[in-house]
Amino acid sequence: MEALAARGVDVSIPGFLAGGVATAAESSLVAHVDGDEARADACLVAATERAAGSEPALLTVAQHRVWLAAMRGDARQAREWASECRTLAGRLDYGQYGTAGELVGGWADAMLGDGTGADRADAAYDRYLATGLRMLVPLYLLLRAEGHAASGRTARARELIRDSRAVRAQTGEVCSSPRLLAWAAQVADEG
Repeated sequence: MEALAARGVDVSIPGFLAGGVATAAESSLVAHVDGDEARADACLVAATERAAGSEPALLTVAQHRVWLAAMRGDARQAREWASECRTLAGRLDYGQYGTAGELVGGWADAMLGDGTGADRADAAYDRYLATGLRMLVPLYLLLRAEGHAASGRTARARELIRDSRAVRAQTGEVCSSPRLLAWAAQVADEG
């Protein structure tokens, strides 16, 4: 899809998915996982350009910026993008995007010294699971774990790391953030 979008082919599903925006945004995450940060940033620029001012498409970009900032461990940037994501989600009545923004925003706050941020991330996670969605659960569990660890709750962090690993055993999904995986391995080994 990205190759088609790069050639100007509209790969969108009207009223549902801005394909060119989504593929560029997803490609940014893949580039990060592959260790190519310049490409990750370039893909987000392409996604933003393809969004062309469409608020639903810009919400897709904001969501991916939130995830990328969290995967990078950039709490300040994640907080900023989470705020934008929540604002757009509220205006468009796209609740799940707002919930994800709240979860990552809570993580960011915890990482920046606000101990209640981890609790807010937990509450957002519970609301997320209540919808029946299960996408990115291992990532969200490790972000919550890191937030709890930053708040001095290492035992809770280790529980969440175990929960993230259990998801892999049940569904095969694993967090793809190299930074978070390395952090979780270190914390688990210390316990």
